[in-house]
Amino acid sequence: MDRQEIKEQIDTWLREENKEKDWEIKQEKMNEYYYSCTLTKIIDQIIEGEIQKTEAGLCTICIDKDIERVILFTIIKFSKSDSTNYKLSLEKTEFWFDLRLQLIPLGVGINPIPDIDNIEKIQLTKIIYFDGWSRDRFMNDILIMMDATEIVEILFKKFSNYMHDKISKD
Repeated sequence: MDRQEIKEQIDTWLREENKEKDWEIKQEKMNEYYYSCTLTKIIDQIIEGEIQKTEAGLCTICIDKDIERVILFTIIKFSKSDSTNYKLSLEKTEFWFDLRLQLIPLGVGINPIPDIDNIEKIQLTKIIYFDGWSRDRFMNDILIMMDATEIVEILFKKFSNYMHDKISKD
């Protein structure tokens, strides 16, 4: 199977699987990839005490130019205050360890940006090589990426609440 066939399958499968219009497919041009698109969703988010509709990136899908593989990734950004609280925490190593333990069974790679001590973003990655390519694998891996994103957000919220309570008691 070649890159063009994989691209056509990605486009077809995403359209077919999106009967409820849960996500929108946005074509993107990333020079380092043969093809890329991002799944986005409109969500309700509380901003300055008000509920507002915002666009959330669910997963970016890329076909590598050099290696026969499809890369799924998402980047989770933290607010400046969350990032600062994380940097000041003595428990950040424990948080990172717990997070990795939750994601390893899902087969999701995790990368702190810029590094583990100064996290501003977390990148999650899943790779499907062409020789393992199927609709089942592709769609399940997209759902796994969405679940992994939720796990990161839940664990970070739990960590953040713990840190807030700890600071309040001191």
